Amino acid sequence: MSGRGRLITGTTRVLCILGHPIAHSLSPVMHNRAIEALGLDYVYVAFDVAPQELGRAVQGLRALGVAGATVTIPHKEAVLAFVDEMEESVRWTGAANTLVMRQDGALVATNTDVDGVRGALQAAGLRPAGGKAVVLGAGGAARAIVAALVQEGCRHIVVLNRSPERARRLVEELAPRASPCLLEADALSEQSLRRHLADAQLLCHATPTGMHPHGDQSPVPRELVRPPLAVLDAVYRPARTRLLAQALAQGCRVASGVDWLVCQGVEAFQRWTGHRPDPALLKGALMEVLEP
Repeated sequence: MSGRGRLITGTTRVLCILGHPIAHSLSPVMHNRAIEALGLDYVYVAFDVAPQELGRAVQGLRALGVAGATVTIPHKEAVLAFVDEMEESVRWTGAANTLVMRQDGALVATNTDVDGVRGALQAAGLRPAGGKAVVLGAGGAARAIVAALVQEGCRHIVVLNRSPERARRLVEELAPRASPCLLEADALSEQSLRRHLADAQLLCHATPTGMHPHGDQSPVPRELVRPPLAVLDAVYRPARTRLLAQALAQGCRVASGVDWLVCQGVEAFQRWTGHRPDPALLKGALMEVLEP
């Protein structure tokens, strides 16, 4: 290390994130803090890759010997056409958020969002085994949540979405892998929320509602968020969403989107470097730049 900053040399290995747009990404903040703390000869950078350039960008990763990459919107599904292997988490979710360059040159796609959900739940002391969970949303984040809940032994999962067709499609695609967990789909409405949350132990939010700059919004009426219900929110900006604030005010246990982001980042970092960073260190780096 240098007093003027980290020294980049001819041996420094590159990690990156591919997305479009990408200027808002907090992954460089998190991963470069881990690199610095562990004293590793890596650097993590962001690449803005337009959708039509994704194939060439992935080939560029191979040609340049990049050690690994994060993949974010809108490339999580499209990138699968350009990899050599897909791990089970990708088959569950139909998307990849992490690419690992193996020593034999194979580019492997994985989805550490599934690990991130499990890690965030465990860190908050939330144990879905044998219980019922309600998942709001039917996109990639919801798929990762369902996969994680099944792996954690959840007994019954209800997926609610404003487009009930999308919720049904998610359930139809994941149900064969979910047994013996019961998967159910329904339209997202106040009535369905009241019905399904009445006997649920866990609420998992995976829609954009409450995301900056609309942090004053919540996807669930306040009176429905009360113990013994616990809450996981995928939104990480703001760090404390309106939904989480409601839950905490009622004495509910919660896991935040920041916790999820950190846990998936820890898993990806270990896959790339062989080193496991301290989650508290990564969370501290994120909280320095996130809204409260």
